[in-house]
Amino acid sequence: MHVNAIVPAVSPGDAALLTRSAINDHGCRTIKVKVGGSLADDEARVASVRDALDTSLGRGVGRIRIDANAAWDAATAKAALRRLSEYDLEYVEQPCRDADELIDLRSSCSVPVAVDETLRTSDDAQALARQGALMREIADIAIIKPAPMGGIEASLRVAEALPIPIVVSSSLDTSVGLAVAVNLAGILGIESACGLGTGALFAEDLVGTPEPPVDGMLTVRRVAPDLAALLQARDQVSDERAVWWRRRLARAWSAGSEQRCSAIVDAST
Repeated sequence: MHVNAIVPAVSPGDAALLTRSAINDHGCRTIKVKVGGSLADDEARVASVRDALDTSLGRGVGRIRIDANAAWDAATAKAALRRLSEYDLEYVEQPCRDADELIDLRSSCSVPVAVDETLRTSDDAQALARQGALMREIADIAIIKPAPMGGIEASLRVAEALPIPIVVSSSLDTSVGLAVAVNLAGILGIESACGLGTGALFAEDLVGTPEPPVDGMLTVRRVAPDLAALLQARDQVSDERAVWWRRRLARAWSAGSEQRCSAIVDAST
């Protein structure tokens, strides 16, 4: 599956280095750039990525998508996109948090809008996805992240209900989590670059030999954690953090218990 690389909120010089590495080392042609700070810093970072793409691949060949993580209100988003659209953006991800602001922005902005937090923080993402008219008003593209969505099956239910194109992305997952997202993208047959080139951001992983993108692509495959890497990771987690994760897992299990019980009852009748 084709993947994009990611450039965090770093300096223009570091943004250029990361972009050239993504191109030369991993064959990526699509870069997602984090924005949402000062407009001057955001523009300098995006301009640096565009220059590196055009220099390495040819003018306009590489693609840039930006992600504001809902940092803007509608007025700020409009002002930012008037400037940043000069760098040939594929889309802007979650520019605003509020649905009304997204609708307002799309009515006056030529840059396609993708939604991420709108879906994954919804009380019922599947029900929201079924609201076809509303989804078409607020976004051109939907971002699906299988980990916060509850796995592949839950993500597929949301995907099947959505009336707009989908890009699968990760939540800064290890190679194990990335493999789940790559498999989801494969099941959905997504042809555009998915947001799964984030493994390069990790100093360590949970597998012995992580698989980086090759020619801008990751392979659909099953990935199991390496026991030694798991034990090493466990030793780096504080007791307080371990308790936090156990409680979070317990809350997640409890939240899904009604659905699991319903499935068991349905299967037995």
